[in-house]
Amino acid sequence: MDQASYQALVASLEADARRDPAGMRRRVFALIALGYGYVLGVLGVILAAIVLVILLAVSTKNIALTWKLLAALFVVAGFILKALWVRATPPEGVRLRPGQAPLLEQRVEEIRSALRAPRPSEIVLTEEFNASVMQIPQLGVFGFPRTYLVLGLPLMYALTPAQFDAVLAHEFGHLSGSHPKRGLWVYRMFRTWHQLMTQMEQAKSWASGLFDRFVHWYVPRLNAYGFVMSRADEYAADADAARVTSAAAVGGALVALELRGRVYERTVWSTVWARADHEPDPPEQSWRAVPQLLREGDAHPARREWLGAALLARASENDTHPSLHERLHALSLVPPDAKAAVPTAEQLLASAPLERAAAEHYLPDVAAQRLVALDRSWRTEVAPKWRARFREVQAKRARLVVLNAPDATSELSEAERLLETGSLLSELEGDEAAIPALQQAIALGPAPAWAHFILGRALLARGDDAGERHVRQAMELDFDAVQAGVTLLYRFFEKAGRTEAMEQILTWYETLSQANLESMRERNALERSDRFVAPALTDADRRVVHAAVRQTPGIKSVVVARKVVQHYPDRPMMVVLVERQLGAILRPGSYATLVDDLLKRLQLETPTYILVQLETREMSWLRAALRRSDAAVEFTRDGRDRVLGTG
Repeated sequence: MDQASYQALVASLEADARRDPAGMRRRVFALIALGYGYVLGVLGVILAAIVLVILLAVSTKNIALTWKLLAALFVVAGFILKALWVRATPPEGVRLRPGQAPLLEQRVEEIRSALRAPRPSEIVLTEEFNASVMQIPQLGVFGFPRTYLVLGLPLMYALTPAQFDAVLAHEFGHLSGSHPKRGLWVYRMFRTWHQLMTQMEQAKSWASGLFDRFVHWYVPRLNAYGFVMSRADEYAADADAARVTSAAAVGGALVALELRGRVYERTVWSTVWARADHEPDPPEQSWRAVPQLLREGDAHPARREWLGAALLARASENDTHPSLHERLHALSLVPPDAKAAVPTAEQLLASAPLERAAAEHYLPDVAAQRLVALDRSWRTEVAPKWRARFREVQAKRARLVVLNAPDATSELSEAERLLETGSLLSELEGDEAAIPALQQAIALGPAPAWAHFILGRALLARGDDAGERHVRQAMELDFDAVQAGVTLLYRFFEKAGRTEAMEQILTWYETLSQANLESMRERNALERSDRFVAPALTDADRRVVHAAVRQTPGIKSVVVARKVVQHYPDRPMMVVLVERQLGAILRPGSYATLVDDLLKRLQLETPTYILVQLETREMSWLRAALRRSDAAVEFTRDGRDRVLGTG
């Protein structure tokens, strides 16, 4: 199934799920039953074959031949039985002893009882900014799950008790007895197939042929149903949490997790690690600083921009969680317009300040002791990296002295020297110090995106309108700079009171994001209606392709062409059609390995997006389309290349 067909299937299933939720659940159950039925059916055939071989051995007394057949059949049966025994590793972390956290245990019991969810066998504390309720079946496909409540200590320090209660209710909602979620069934079925095909691939078993055709039909459909049901599960779990706590608590938790999660990822540990620039050894306290740094993060100057970007963001096609705005809107907390939702979302956060964190309320002693233990282990673990960073900074300071000496090194051009100086000054002393060097470097000629971005950021921090031009230039040169650039410009316009410019930059960002999404869709799929032209390879690129074909096992030849794209046509997309060597059998894992190996070797001189496609019966139309283009180039393993033509 190609990408376009998969997307169409997902859209159709989402419509069906909204129109007839009960019918969709029945279809999911039938799909899962079909998957298990096929596996068990093949297992039944294998077991019947074992019986027949044994009977054959008894009647013919040809022990040598029958022993080899039996061994092969038993191996395949073992693969299937092992795959059906879906197991997951229990979560790592600190197990709370019964009675060690009475307030937490009491609240967990109240919430899970209200939702008719299973009682957790263990509560596990981790170092992650996350929380989950997970079940691990002890008897594989036959169930008997063991339930774990996994709580990340940083998350508990980022939420108020009421917000944390809402998170608990959401997680237990996934196991609610009132309407069990089908997404978990799909996940277990997917793990069964993954384990089965992985084991056969690793053993290079002939039996994979028994499953290949069914897998290619079944797994994309399983993924599509799982995706749709998982999104539906998220909305249902939010509704459960709102019923047990309140919609405001759920919404406040969602906003707090978004913003304080960003603070934790971008600010907390960067603040700690910034000390490595000046201190040769890691500090005694690092984890113990986390609670206060999270509180201070509520006043972060980028808070409003982060929230605006999060509300405008759309869930990707592969994201089983709806977007922040979709979830808040489903709870009737914000209006349908994402931009208009920002003030309401800010109010949800402001109405529940982080005066007393959930960790301090539910785990007053345990959490504090855990922070001390984490400090000790963290200091020991990061000491080598910390000292390496300290030495690196000292070396950069020394390099800066050399670059600015009267007899500065001559192997660099003046523009290169100024760019390197600006980069080092920005890192070591801040953007303000880098302004003169970067201005001079940019004046000398074309400069990279990062130079424009740093200069623009520094000028905007001064309040200088000229920074806008440089930030926009950086975003035009590098799409990866877009989100950070939008945040910078939005903050600058807000501070200057330029409301119209604020709205324009957000609208522009939304439009650009949609265009980028369409661009990625276009570049991740091949359609019969696509047009192809000459790949425009340089001599160096041709040598790279020749070497890649020669050095990648299993390849007989590749055909290279450029796909004509509508979005960002100046960013070329290359299609590489791979013909296997005779006898090279590619199972799922092997195909992925071949693609990875080939892509690593296709480092072309011209920046290019490359899509590798294996030549199969289903894709025979592609070779025909490339031949009709009169432009595609075929590279063979013997070092030759030729332009495909119609003749």
